[in-house]
Amino acid sequence: MKMNIGPSDAYDELYDLPPWDGLPKRQYLVASVPRSGSTYITSLIAKDGRFGLPLEYFNFSGVKRMRSRLSSDIISYVRELFSIRTSSVGIFGSKVFISDMVNLSENHSKVFDLLQPDCFVYIKRRDIVGQAVSYYLASVTGDWFHSTEERSIIYSFEGIGEKYRSILRQYEAWDMCFSRMNLTPHEIWYEDVLVEPESIFTSMSVWMDVENLEVEKGRLVPQPRRQGGEKNLIWADRFVKSGGPQIYS
Repeated sequence: MKMNIGPSDAYDELYDLPPWDGLPKRQYLVASVPRSGSTYITSLIAKDGRFGLPLEYFNFSGVKRMRSRLSSDIISYVRELFSIRTSSVGIFGSKVFISDMVNLSENHSKVFDLLQPDCFVYIKRRDIVGQAVSYYLASVTGDWFHSTEERSIIYSFEGIGEKYRSILRQYEAWDMCFSRMNLTPHEIWYEDVLVEPESIFTSMSVWMDVENLEVEKGRLVPQPRRQGGEKNLIWADRFVKSGGPQIYS
């Protein structure tokens, strides 16, 4: 019996939805930046039932478990995704990073014949310093879902700074992407969801005009444990006092 269940297990067959025939009625993409809280937020979205399971289906290096059981042909892969990850009311969602969008555009452009999002959900975090510390710790340890508080890791001003700059550039890239597409995404702030998790269901249902649709509750996909601890706070404070945000902006 498997004891340690994590977010990556949500790509297994156990979490597939009842078969959906054809193209979804509506599609949306969750625009994300690393360590913005998007894994936690998308696990909440999946609980609702109307919005499918918006996981990282196009992060090809990170979803080998899903790719291994579906077609290797990208178009067939997308059709199979629609079949097993579209909600009972016809909504399909996927979480994407800006690097995923670039990869699809440059190497798999035919995907957009099928993948045609009506809208974007844009997950953001106000505490970018805290986000950078979390990004650095996860990158160094390779552990993206569990606490690193007990790990022996050396503080790196430059390492955190590089992640801080990367985060800013990725937010800028998403903003430019939305501007070019002439659309306004639905913004969800990580800090607001921590205070009132249920608010995400109301805001998304109103924004996507599905507030009157009633369905069975969605899948309880594994949620990540919150990783931030005393180390994160100390390092964030140290980075700020050393002028990190000014140097790496």
